[in-house]
Amino acid sequence: MITTQVGGTYSRVADPDWDDPLDTDFSFASGGRWNAPGTFPVLYLNETLGAARANVSMRLAEQRRLGITLDMLDPWGLPVLIDVLVSPGTAVDLTSDDGLAAVGLPMSYPLDASGEQVDHACCRSVGAAAHEAMLQGIRARCAAPGAGRDDLELAWFRDNGGRAELIGTPRSFRDWFSIRQVTE
Repeated sequence: MITTQVGGTYSRVADPDWDDPLDTDFSFASGGRWNAPGTFPVLYLNETLGAARANVSMRLAEQRRLGITLDMLDPWGLPVLIDVLVSPGTAVDLTSDDGLAAVGLPMSYPLDASGEQVDHACCRSVGAAAHEAMLQGIRARCAAPGAGRDDLELAWFRDNGGRAELIGTPRSFRDWFSIRQVTE
């Protein structure tokens, strides 16, 4: 594994009614891209605004497939963006071709050679190895559709040491997300 230093300010997309936006109980129970259900908790963060927007666009696209349009949603219930200060640590670097090759992921990540999303099972084995190695997380290209190659995320392993704390006040949906993106 190739590693990189992480830490500093990241963002967390959150529902405005969450009691604790840094709670990892859901990711522990349900799993995510980098952790299988019931294995270890992960705090999924965005390093770039583009990653945050792509993740929300993906969530809103899922709702559109269910027949729910943006104008049907309560404007006060739309996701907010919260800044999170993460203490310095070491993470697997999956932002470079060399870093991806070192863990057996394609250089086209988050897509495989056929243009499909890399399966969560492949990512979860990398996450498990990084967690077992006591690294603080995985810094990777954003896997949400529409994200650019430079849109990055941090899957932070809060149980491997380090701290995360909320800073500032949440930014409302309209302050950080372009409505035009949702309707395109």
